[in-house]
Amino acid sequence: MSQKQRISWIDGIRFIAFVIVFTRHHFESFFPDLLPEMLGGPALFLFRGLTGKNAVAMFAVLSGYFAAESASKYSFSKYVIQRYLYFMSRLFAANFMAVIFIILFSITQPSAGSIFTWPQLDISLLWQWFWSDSFFFSCYLIPTYWCIAEFFSGDIITFLIISFSPKDNEKKLLSILVVFYIFMASTCRGIWVANCLAGAILWSINRISPAFLKHKSVLLMLAAVCIACCRLPDYTTERYANYFLWGISDFLLLIICFRSRALKKILSLPVISRLGSYTFDLYLSHVIVMNTCLGYFHTLLLPYIPRGFLLAAGYLFCFIVSLILALIIKTVSSKLQNFLFTAWKRSWIKNENL
Repeated sequence: MSQKQRISWIDGIRFIAFVIVFTRHHFESFFPDLLPEMLGGPALFLFRGLTGKNAVAMFAVLSGYFAAESASKYSFSKYVIQRYLYFMSRLFAANFMAVIFIILFSITQPSAGSIFTWPQLDISLLWQWFWSDSFFFSCYLIPTYWCIAEFFSGDIITFLIISFSPKDNEKKLLSILVVFYIFMASTCRGIWVANCLAGAILWSINRISPAFLKHKSVLLMLAAVCIACCRLPDYTTERYANYFLWGISDFLLLIICFRSRALKKILSLPVISRLGSYTFDLYLSHVIVMNTCLGYFHTLLLPYIPRGFLLAAGYLFCFIVSLILALIIKTVSSKLQNFLFTAWKRSWIKNENL
């Protein structure tokens, strides 16, 4: 399978994971009484485990997979700079949008309850948070961006472990990754780094390509364990054990996807894979839209439109506006990232020649 096809179906998984995050946030923000855990019965049975945190665990596993793959292509300094600029440039664009909306909403007060509506606007604090969130990956302005720092640190640790491990013995490398994974998972606080390391373990397993993973019976057993790990956590409470189980579930799902032509074909559908290339930008933009445009949309139309129609219309409206903002974030951040990386490269070459 070509590199292009592989990326295509992985983008499809990314987009589906984003849709889960997006849908959960939409219901939690505007229709909490319709969440599966509130409805109970068939809804709870069918959708148990499909939570935003589970989807974020998938992002972590995929992030670790590509960090491991990058270890054989880039130097440590180049990888760190590229990864930092990738996150920083996108956060800079998204947080700048957030600052504009916070100023507008705090002055006009169009939607009560939004995190963008400050009772008392403090411009000094606002810009202090903007620089901190954009350059140091804190999450004062938008708490939903909490995972960015976790992914960045997880990628760097994964890259370092791969870089300093023996390259000529795949099984030994796999053993080292498993040991580090167990250690990080057992510390609880390091669970997101562990989920990134799970992606590196997946990368190592794919390089070894064990024969037993080619048997359909083995893949079916892995699918059963995957579903169990997905559904076991009690996601009404915050527990590190939940993220551990979801990480395992996503890890097993990816093992199956790598070996299933049918799943790859479905996930490579043009619409899904194309939208999947904007997943991170959509993740950043949808929070802004839900706390601004969509909140105002609901406040304005709720007295006049049936609730069911408002749910569907609001969902579609939010996705379209989020996609537009995602395109802006991607365009602006890509130019900023390329400019800064080129400047760093020139500076590095100049210092080398001194």
